[in-house]
Amino acid sequence: MTSIRDMEDFEPKARSINAAMLASAKAGSTKGAPGVIRWGDRLVRTADVFDTPPGGTVKIEFLQRKYDFRQGMDISVSEGIILADGARIPVLRTWNDPEYEDVLQYEFLSPDRKISVWNVYEDANAMGTCWPAKWGGNAGFWLEIDGNQRTYHCSAGPCPAPDFEALLFRVTLG
Repeated sequence: MTSIRDMEDFEPKARSINAAMLASAKAGSTKGAPGVIRWGDRLVRTADVFDTPPGGTVKIEFLQRKYDFRQGMDISVSEGIILADGARIPVLRTWNDPEYEDVLQYEFLSPDRKISVWNVYEDANAMGTCWPAKWGGNAGFWLEIDGNQRTYHCSAGPCPAPDFEALLFRVTLG
């Protein structure tokens, strides 16, 4: 496995996380995993794909949010997140919003044994038109893994500089 010290550090030279990801891909860097860059002393990514049982329970906990713009997360599994009414959706988007619960729990089915997670945010243009977005500007996160818990320290696209405390959430498999 490649050490973080062996990877190019994009923090001092990239305009944004997105620009660093593009530069890394264009350079065809084989150090580290695809879609992962070094930002200072952290490995930063825009999506997390990890192994899971073929089914089970996923718990999502929103821990912290900065800034006034809307932020949240997407979770994707091959056969879907199972909603309370029994419907299955392949990608669940949930927002960290005072109108919603901070802790959510769902059953899931994943015959390919993979779950994908990434942070999302609401972006706006100068006219005030808003839309949901991901993976742009300074969007990305670093990850803490502790057993079956994964804590995401997220920076959102509209952040003027990467701020990995803009949104914190935890995903726990059970």
